[in-house]
Amino acid sequence: MGCSGFSTHRLMSAIFLLILLIGNIGAISAKKKNAKSKNLRPGKTAASVAMEANAADLPLGDTSTTTRELDAIGLPLVDRNVAAEEELAGGEDLTAEDNTSTENEEANVEGLSTEVGDAAGEGEDEELEELPPLEELPPLEELPPLDGSADEEDEDGNADEVPSEGTDESTAEDVDEDEDEDEDESIVEEIPFVETQTVNVEGLPFGDINVLVVTDVHSHIGGHKHERNRDADYGDVLSFYQHLKHFCDENDHDFWFINNGNWKDGTGLAMGGNASSLVPLLNQMPWDAINIGEHELYHQKTVELMQKSMIPNFSHQFVSSNVHVVSKDGEKHMVKNYIVLKGKKHRVLVFGFLHDLHLPNPRLHIQSVENTVNEAWFETALHEEAYDAIMVLAQIDAEDRLISVINDKIRALDIGLDIPIQFIAGHTQKRQHKRVDEWSHSFQAGANLDTLGFVSFPVNATAKAKPKDAKTLFEYAYMNTSAQSLNHILGDLDTFPTERGQNMSQSIEDTRHSLGLDEVVACPVQDYHLENHIFRRQSLWGLWRKQVVPNEICKHKKFCIALVSSSSFRYGVRGSSSTGDEMTVDDIVAIAPLLEPVYHLGKINDYAIQRLNSSLNIDSNNHHHILPTFVMAGDLDERGDYDLYTHGRDLQYILPELERLFVKDVEPKTTGDKDTLYWLRYAQDTWLCPGKQKNTKVEPWFQIEKALELEKDDVIDLDDEDVEEDEEEEWVLPDDGVYYGYSPSGEHEIKHPGEGEGDKPKGPTSSELLQQRADAAKRKHEKSAKARKKALNIAGLIFGAIVLCVPLYYIGRTIVGEEEEKEDFYDRNELKAFKKNKMKPMQIELT
Repeated sequence: MGCSGFSTHRLMSAIFLLILLIGNIGAISAKKKNAKSKNLRPGKTAASVAMEANAADLPLGDTSTTTRELDAIGLPLVDRNVAAEEELAGGEDLTAEDNTSTENEEANVEGLSTEVGDAAGEGEDEELEELPPLEELPPLEELPPLDGSADEEDEDGNADEVPSEGTDESTAEDVDEDEDEDEDESIVEEIPFVETQTVNVEGLPFGDINVLVVTDVHSHIGGHKHERNRDADYGDVLSFYQHLKHFCDENDHDFWFINNGNWKDGTGLAMGGNASSLVPLLNQMPWDAINIGEHELYHQKTVELMQKSMIPNFSHQFVSSNVHVVSKDGEKHMVKNYIVLKGKKHRVLVFGFLHDLHLPNPRLHIQSVENTVNEAWFETALHEEAYDAIMVLAQIDAEDRLISVINDKIRALDIGLDIPIQFIAGHTQKRQHKRVDEWSHSFQAGANLDTLGFVSFPVNATAKAKPKDAKTLFEYAYMNTSAQSLNHILGDLDTFPTERGQNMSQSIEDTRHSLGLDEVVACPVQDYHLENHIFRRQSLWGLWRKQVVPNEICKHKKFCIALVSSSSFRYGVRGSSSTGDEMTVDDIVAIAPLLEPVYHLGKINDYAIQRLNSSLNIDSNNHHHILPTFVMAGDLDERGDYDLYTHGRDLQYILPELERLFVKDVEPKTTGDKDTLYWLRYAQDTWLCPGKQKNTKVEPWFQIEKALELEKDDVIDLDDEDVEEDEEEEWVLPDDGVYYGYSPSGEHEIKHPGEGEGDKPKGPTSSELLQQRADAAKRKHEKSAKARKKALNIAGLIFGAIVLCVPLYYIGRTIVGEEEEKEDFYDRNELKAFKKNKMKPMQIELT
């Protein structure tokens, strides 16, 4: 009974395994059928799927918040550490889409729009500024002023509040140090200012060192007249500075006014290489330190104007540590490589950096940040100059690794881990800040004059006296550039504009009028916002795709596509048909300020354009950006060749991708048109002003190419015959004439077999080659699919055979009676006797 029962157990196990095998085979078959039924329909690319998904349900965008996204209307004073963190308790970042809805609302609240916080109070991981919604904030009058001032150390310092220069061995102009101390630090004369009103500053967190910051203004010195919360011009900023400077002098605060660079390219005041109307206005501002941005260096005429007019006017304020002028005698710093600001109590060592950049202008060289901080003069300045804190003006994002490179190098030079370092960041047009280390802080104050930044930070003596208070000694404030808000910070003065501020405002207005920038060109029925998704209503990019491109670029041609970077445009369409708020020439320039030329790339196969669009938008699709990296206008509804257009600045991205897609015969040709001009034509022809059958045609000053003062070195000329081509290596197609992969480096010429060999026929066209490639890829895919299917079938058969053999083996042994039992509680001799004599089990005693 024990033997037979044991064999039955084995048999049941085998049957169970057999049932399990049959079930697995059925599941695999069902899965294959489902996979076949889920194929995407032809022409459906990953980019189009992601784009449609974004239109239906917009996901979160970048964690980095642009200043256009932070366009809140009339916010009252907010303590960021309380209100903002409670509002964002869910942990979500402020996105462009969230703020677009705020931007669309009418500004009905008047007063201060300011955000204040500790540099490190939010913790090391909290880096971006996020503004709470308007409707959930109390009015300004209900909030008491914030006491953000730090205890100041009584130190003896130089009572003259003038900047001093750094080492001069590599500057563009050698000046004797003794003469520098005796002469005025700037040609700009400070107009005596006598405050006749009581200034009661609210909300600004004063400390040992206090700095007022503008960065990346991009010539928007006239303000934004269509936006009430950003209507202040440089005259209002100057008035605010004068009142605040007087307040700081009366209260013994060290206070400086900083321009962090990138003051060009944004309005009609300076376009192309012509900044002759803008520089005289900038020369009227009382800067204490000025950094150099990349936009000042794109055009040689602008550089020459700076060297002739602006740099001499601010010879002791300009600072740039890594911008060099190249001449036959070698390289030297374009301006001073560092300066020392001397205040009532303290001295601040100031450096200026521009992010790593290659310029096509051979007369300038941007030295890498890593190489600059390793030069001898950098270490000498840190060890030999007398200072109480360090400030670094950086045309670098506040979160960029280059900030840490500079900071780590300063710390490594053994000047003290507790010496305070304040970075004034820029370039990426955001409001954000970051705690770099315990005694270092990075701060970025928006762009396009949408933000006036304020930072305060401690001196070394305070850091030593309060070693545990680092998180509260670095403070900051963002102020919306509304004239009313700025006046409210000062205590609602009866007369906010100063004489010098009024003169500046009048100079800006007169200059804009003389250039024709205030001429009305159109009256849009609604605004179109830059940050709106392309499929949303009131989207600038949606307008460009559906209206501007078909009318102004494609000229109503059917087979026509335009593909440009989403960074091509800088501002939305503003200016309704109401009187006094019409769209002007300067509003057009604000949309497309760089005068990008339009290029025709020829006729490109629809398959290549689909692949090109998908390839250029891989990053934005993966991260679910609200706007794709490149925006395509036009429909690829039919198979065939399409005329492809793009902007000049985008050729560097599109041409290599087309080459990788084996579109070899692309010859970009300029159409003679520019993005600023086709926006101007569209606005004039489309948005008629009330009471007019046709808008007055305006011919702006920048429409004349000569007025832009462009030179050969300003841009890369793709049609230049003197440019040498790389002919070291030739990559040739395989014998079948089908391209199966990328060229080794993407820079080699690809030739068809037989090209250039006497009168032999040329290879197929790019359209035919693309179709061959698609067919070859399809055949290869089908072949590999069949091979995989065959391999799976063979593996399944082998596995099934093994599983079936195990129970069959034991069944066979049981039938022939050769089953051996190995358990120790049976006596082998007695079992043999049992089988031989066929005795009953009861007659055997088990031992």
